[in-house]
Amino acid sequence: MYGDFGGGGALNIEVFRSVIRAWDGREQPTLLTGLLLNLLGYEEVGDMFNDFLNHWKRVPVHAARLLFEAAAEGDAVALEILNRQGVELGKSAAAVIHKLGMEQDTFDVVLAGSLLTRGDRGWIRGPIEKAVQAAAPQATVVTLATEPVVGAVWSAMDQDGLTLSSEVYEYMRQFQDYESIQQTNKTGVIDLGN
Repeated sequence: MYGDFGGGGALNIEVFRSVIRAWDGREQPTLLTGLLLNLLGYEEVGDMFNDFLNHWKRVPVHAARLLFEAAAEGDAVALEILNRQGVELGKSAAAVIHKLGMEQDTFDVVLAGSLLTRGDRGWIRGPIEKAVQAAAPQATVVTLATEPVVGAVWSAMDQDGLTLSSEVYEYMRQFQDYESIQQTNKTGVIDLGN
């Protein structure tokens, strides 16, 4: 809508669209077909198509993860989608670099988000690095090693004037997967399994 492409909330739709387009003959066959049918519990693409159409169903965001599985097997459709995501993110990074006049600066471009921090084997990152290198040769592309919420907690503690001890820092650094962070409230642990 705003000129962007991709992200988990759009790549899941690309998976679905690619399966439908392969089924109706507009695109080449893709490994995404079997993967998506299995994920969603359908035997045939036609059944899936009609069920989604007739019942206004939405493709789950986690369907985007299927791209990595298919790409690892050399699926051309999945590889093209992931490459397009990387090219688009690279264009976005380069645009920000140019707008801020940072072409000659030394800085990190930090990749965050589950698609970039889990599963990508360079299919997305490669085009980003190429675009960043062309826009700012001294910049480095790095991947966020902890969940973004950890940084938010660190910032909140800093704003409250709390000192972040090395023990707390090291403890929080271990959270590389949001699901591994135990949620608590004033009375104890919140069970997120319900």
